[in-house]
Amino acid sequence: MSDLRLGKIKPPYGGFERCADDACRKVLAEPEGAYLFTALETGKMIVVCFDTAIMLELLHTDRFRLVAL
Repeated sequence: MSDLRLGKIKPPYGGFERCADDACRKVLAEPEGAYLFTALETGKMIVVCFDTAIMLELLHTDRFRLVAL
């Protein structure tokens, strides 16, 4: 598991206001912050909340990769 601090981004989160996970859709806000991931299948970057970032790091490393900034 990588260090999530490496992928944490600062507001205004590139114009994204909510977590990219359709099941979550939580408002992205400090201090939890937002995290930048790449979807390996499509190459698209997504912005997710802290809770979703943990889930992706634990369960879906084969599909999503944290972007170290």
